[in-house]
Amino acid sequence: MTTASAPPHRLDNASTNIAEIDVEAVAQNVAAIRRHIGPGVWLCAALKANAYGFGLREIAPVVLEAGADAIAVDGVASGVALRLAGVKAPILVYPGELASAAMVGALEEHDLIGTIHDEVSLGWFTRLAARRVQAFLKVDSGLQRLGIDHTVADYTIDRILKADRLSLLGAYTHLLVRDGPREQARAVVAQFERFMTAVSTLPDHSMRMAASSRVLAAFTGMHLEAVDPGRAIYGLPWTGDTALQSELRPAFRSLSTRLLQVRAPVRIGIDEPAAVTLKGVTRIGILPMGKQDGLARLNAGYVLIRGNRAPLLGMPGLAHCRVDLTDIPEARTGDRVVVLGSDGTGEITLADVLRTHPDLDAPEIGLEIGQSVVRRYRRS
Repeated sequence: MTTASAPPHRLDNASTNIAEIDVEAVAQNVAAIRRHIGPGVWLCAALKANAYGFGLREIAPVVLEAGADAIAVDGVASGVALRLAGVKAPILVYPGELASAAMVGALEEHDLIGTIHDEVSLGWFTRLAARRVQAFLKVDSGLQRLGIDHTVADYTIDRILKADRLSLLGAYTHLLVRDGPREQARAVVAQFERFMTAVSTLPDHSMRMAASSRVLAAFTGMHLEAVDPGRAIYGLPWTGDTALQSELRPAFRSLSTRLLQVRAPVRIGIDEPAAVTLKGVTRIGILPMGKQDGLARLNAGYVLIRGNRAPLLGMPGLAHCRVDLTDIPEARTGDRVVVLGSDGTGEITLADVLRTHPDLDAPEIGLEIGQSVVRRYRRS
């Protein structure tokens, strides 16, 4: 009988490529959101996409301790994982997977809140629920994504209320908010009004939820009975209003590695591509960090070594990249290299990274951190 060997471990990355997550910043951000919405609003922290890439199991207890009432995740498996990790708070499962007997059974067994987003999903919930499933109805008010059409939501609400094994907690929507002039604000208001009309037949005790981070920051009248902020929890910036953002701190504290090799460039022909890339460079450094680690977009075009800027040379490879050490003669193998964060008097901020990569949206920041990078959770 052959015993399967364990997968190889990259010991260099285990001690070298590190992303530091500031959980104290997460807690402070949740507290700021609570102050903004008041004590009577159900604060459901959106931890979808593995808590925006920062770690679901690590972030969940932090947001709950800081004042969140509930957690929202993007799949039943994530909800079950939190239950097995000891989370007792309400967990809302956003829509995103086909209903099945196993899925509905998991909702029941682990006391998770499901989402009904169309007539098909309602049919599955109605047929498969063995005991009683708590659920929200999701309404499409204009985002053109998952959700029941706002024009028939009242009919669906009536059907859910009459179902023997369904308990309707309320309804929610995700409003489309774009950067731009005041016309965009009018578009948000129009979507909100559609939602309010669509859920007008909800029972008095039901919750209505329409405010994600940007909505709750800019439209205080849209807080209703519940909110589900995402990016604000992690201090990920957005354009527009600044009142709430001024109270937020970035959870992504730093991304760092170490110099793997310091060397002089190899002398090659002037017409060869590498010669053009290294023109004028007398000293280069090799970093054990590349595209698999997220460096392709998580960079500002340079790194910090001993507090000084070292420009990146060309595009990162899959597992390595080069930096220009010409102006840092004191750099040595093993030196700490800061890709994002502070080093001495120097600093590379999220804003620097976003300016360098205008196609990178702030909520994607944490998702760019490769699984090969060790995440360390620190308190400031």
